[in-house]
Amino acid sequence: MCLALVGVAIISAQDETNRGIFMASRPPRTVTKTAHHRPATKIALGFTLITRDSNNKAVRVPSSHAFNIGDRVRLLIESNMNGHLYIFDREDDGELEMIFPDARIRRGDGTVEAHVPLAVPKRSNPTNAEGDWFTVTGTNTRERIYLVFSKQALQSWPNGVDLLKHPRGFQTAFADFKRVTEWDEGPTVMDAPEPDGVPVSAEEQISLNRGLKLTSDDPLPSFVKIIPDSNRVLTIEIELKRK
Repeated sequence: MCLALVGVAIISAQDETNRGIFMASRPPRTVTKTAHHRPATKIALGFTLITRDSNNKAVRVPSSHAFNIGDRVRLLIESNMNGHLYIFDREDDGELEMIFPDARIRRGDGTVEAHVPLAVPKRSNPTNAEGDWFTVTGTNTRERIYLVFSKQALQSWPNGVDLLKHPRGFQTAFADFKRVTEWDEGPTVMDAPEPDGVPVSAEEQISLNRGLKLTSDDPLPSFVKIIPDSNRVLTIEIELKRK
């Protein structure tokens, strides 16, 4: 891997953009007679790219951001339904390498809960704080990250103890990846500008640390993709650019 393991927007609940639909299924922070959330009927997956600024503070950057050698990068990922998350890394035209689930983390459990954020990478050693970040290296390869969400576990890919059968990591050919996900590689439309340089909020950090749901008052992911059929697999491709 070229990366070594080492949006805040004001949106009304009636907004029918991807972010508006996503927010509508988040629970309210305070339950009242008028505060409620709509059950999710469409699969949605959001992510935010995070880096460290000059003050070593974790801040958001847009997916178009070009990184310098040595920059730290991580992803905050949030789904609107309970399900299974898979994350792959691909260099140039090579095979895809699974980086989540990981047998060293949560015993390979790849399940996620609706609106409970997940940070990737996540340290496998509690004493290694740098394990929470990728580090951008100087290689000239094309680097892409693929996020895959499904309500049901995908039988073609290992999870849990089955990951131990792949001590060097599970890899799959791109053709097989597209067959499993039924991904059409179509363009994904952004429905709002992504924030740049906005710090990770205290509420988000608490949710990450404690496994709590984010609420309708918390910052939204920078990017949200929705598919109408909740029985299909949702796939997002992220290209990590270098300066």
